[in-house]
Amino acid sequence: MRTTKFLFVLAAGVFTLAYVYIYQEEPISPLWSEAALSLLYTLAAGLAALFMAMVYHQFEPDEPAGQMWRFFMWGLWTWALAEAVWGLYPVIWEEAPLVSVADIFWAGGYVWFAVALMHQYQLVYGADGRWRWRHVALVAGGVVATSALLTFLLVGVAGLKAEDGWLPVFLNIFYPLGDGALALAAWRIARLFRGGRWARPWLALLAFVVADAAYTSLFITGIYSFEGNLPSLLADVLYLDAYLFLAFMIYDHLTLLRQGISLSTVSGE
Repeated sequence: MRTTKFLFVLAAGVFTLAYVYIYQEEPISPLWSEAALSLLYTLAAGLAALFMAMVYHQFEPDEPAGQMWRFFMWGLWTWALAEAVWGLYPVIWEEAPLVSVADIFWAGGYVWFAVALMHQYQLVYGADGRWRWRHVALVAGGVVATSALLTFLLVGVAGLKAEDGWLPVFLNIFYPLGDGALALAAWRIARLFRGGRWARPWLALLAFVVADAAYTSLFITGIYSFEGNLPSLLADVLYLDAYLFLAFMIYDHLTLLRQGISLSTVSGE
């Protein structure tokens, strides 16, 4: 297992270096270089989703834990689909808009993660389901309302230039706030598991808080450039590595489950 994990880390490093090389050198045409970068995002997201599918299949279909990981898996596949859709834009239309169909899938992924969190909390607490749904709805409403308020303050009050309208600003505020809400829930789950390996897939979502916050700060300040600069490169690499880190943590959880199953088989349970 250690050898496999070492190879995974090595492959992630190669993945990151390939991204930096294509980003900086554009060894093929700019159009296809952009498509290649998007493909790396899609592969990284798809790898995380694939590992989560393997985690899900360690359980019987009617097991509560299996249902929880199933929703987590759907969230990851939804994000992988978003990356794939985003990658098609430069190929078909030569450039990607700030707001696209991909955003429907990115936002939809949060719905599946929220449902997965609901199941996780119910597994731990066995609390009344209706109260949990109301709690999730309250948090989701708070994230949307806060995103709208900050968008208004930045564009309507502070005079932030929004050439493509307010929606891109809203979405770029919503994503890190949504990540933050998931991160807080993940942190609480980690406390329940005393920070152990059982919580690592949830804790890995913290990486997206850093990645999305970096992109949003550069976008709002006007530093981010699709033509490329060093801060933009660093933000994009953070986002790619967030997927790879998540994939690694899910794989680590998969090995934990398989070790448990192996031990129970040996003991005759």
